[in-house]
Amino acid sequence: MNNFKKATLMLTLALSLCTGNVLAQDVKITLNGNEIKSDVAPFIKENRTLVPVRFISEALEYDVKWDNDKRTVSINNNDKNMVLTINDKNINVDGKTKITDVAPTLYNNRTYVPIRFISENFGVDVKWDNDSRTVVLENEKYSNLTSEENEYLNNISKYTEITQAKFEEIKSYFYENASKYSKDEIKAKFDELSSEINLNVKNISELNVPDKFKKSHKLLLEAMDNAQNMLNGYEDALIEGNSDIAKKVMNLQTKFSIKISEAAKALQSELKGEEYTPDKDIEIYNETVEKQDKNSDLLNDETIKNLLEKI
Repeated sequence: MNNFKKATLMLTLALSLCTGNVLAQDVKITLNGNEIKSDVAPFIKENRTLVPVRFISEALEYDVKWDNDKRTVSINNNDKNMVLTINDKNINVDGKTKITDVAPTLYNNRTYVPIRFISENFGVDVKWDNDSRTVVLENEKYSNLTSEENEYLNNISKYTEITQAKFEEIKSYFYENASKYSKDEIKAKFDELSSEINLNVKNISELNVPDKFKKSHKLLLEAMDNAQNMLNGYEDALIEGNSDIAKKVMNLQTKFSIKISEAAKALQSELKGEEYTPDKDIEIYNETVEKQDKNSDLLNDETIKNLLEKI
């Protein structure tokens, strides 16, 4: 274990002692018979298992959106919408208020939510196997999938979750926390995180892809190509340190977010047995990108701004 991971583990343990949270590293989570894993451990609070919201939501193929000003997280699929507020046990489910045993919480810079409340309110059966210390999730909607298809879904959820989390960490070093670290410290952290991202991209590219998910996987690979371009952009920005390269990186981040969203929508269509066709927002985005010069600022385009608000 390297020094950074040791430090992170020590910090996490310290935080758990301060907040009364108990790390649940030995707790497993399975979905439709296959284990799903997050890049960080769940923890137990008030006898409830809490997991990163993006991990559980994307494992179940739901969209997630964070509102930093309101400190709320929205989870939705085509049938249901849920809005959770940090440290508030009142949860808005399809416009009605429901009360959970334990409130969503920010922990170690991640948003954690009670897995049972989220799952059951989205129609997923939840059981606890005490002997194996496993949270057992059964999603009837996808019960007709083969074991190969379920395994693919679980791997895709895991690898994309880790990749996105690592990019968020890189962004924090380059932007929010840049003043706290020297250039050498940022470079060392960047090298570590980019190595992990590249490994995940490699894992995604080498997956055995069932015929059912060929189209969404192609879109995901396009997103991962963009992810590696982002890494090159971050490295150039670190070495050169000029605003033009920084703007290029921001454009690449925009493309990455939208491509990931498009891949997720295509996957949802495939799960329903439907042919995926890009919605109007995605079509407009793709047309806009084709017209834009590669160095132009996508973030200042009103069409792109509107689309990002929906992701």
